[in-house]
Amino acid sequence: MADSDPITRKDLEEAVAEIKVLVREVQDVLLGHFRNHMKVHDTRLNASDASDALLLQRLHVLEERVLNLEMRPTVRPH
Repeated sequence: MADSDPITRKDLEEAVAEIKVLVREVQDVLLGHFRNHMKVHDTRLNASDASDALLLQRLHVLEERVLNLEMRPTVRPH
């Protein structure tokens, strides 16, 4: 087909089919990259959650210790 020839319906359908294939390939690549990014993000988030849980547990222990000190009866010298 020369540049000056008009485009036919068949040519247009073939071009559209090729574009659809390319779009699907790009989608697959993008989804693969997003999936890998989300795996890393989920791993970081889970590690952060575990760290937060440990910090909260340590804080709870410290709060109990302070409460025990505050509730301890004070002995006044005679």
